[in-house]
Amino acid sequence: MNRKIVLVGKSCSGKTELSLILNKKGFRSALSCTSRTIRPIEEDGIHYDFVTLEKFREMIEQDKFIEYDEFNSWFYGLTKERYAECNLLILTPRGLKHLLKKVNRNELLIIYMNTPADERMKRAIYRGDDPAEVKRRYAADEKDFADYEAAADWDIALDYKISDKFEILLDLFS
Repeated sequence: MNRKIVLVGKSCSGKTELSLILNKKGFRSALSCTSRTIRPIEEDGIHYDFVTLEKFREMIEQDKFIEYDEFNSWFYGLTKERYAECNLLILTPRGLKHLLKKVNRNELLIIYMNTPADERMKRAIYRGDDPAEVKRRYAADEKDFADYEAAADWDIALDYKISDKFEILLDLFS
């Protein structure tokens, strides 16, 4: 497959889980930059390139990003260099919209992680996210995903039972 895979989904929808499955099959995930605070379970350079807000803004001014977005009061972005190295991305709907201004839609296979809110909440609790932060993220998700869900501009929609779709995914990505 020559296209890059793009995973899009709300907080705790399974994007990271699916990316880990695909990484084991040889896919190279994009490592995005973010200005948000590192979580206790994360490592700089593994989960994200964590940078200060000032550094992120400097990188914007230097035109280092193929796409970037502000999401839940933090900046996230993918540098042109990291984009060239990867074939698997995790993006927000707005991040995808920004990317599509610079790349052809046919270069991408977009997978929407359509996981029910109750399942996403279980995952947030399991990973120890702050309840107030989860509530804020979920409210932002509802707003950010409203137009995306209405447009339905994805190639595949998966629910939270990723393991049930594993054989289908292997066929698609082989």
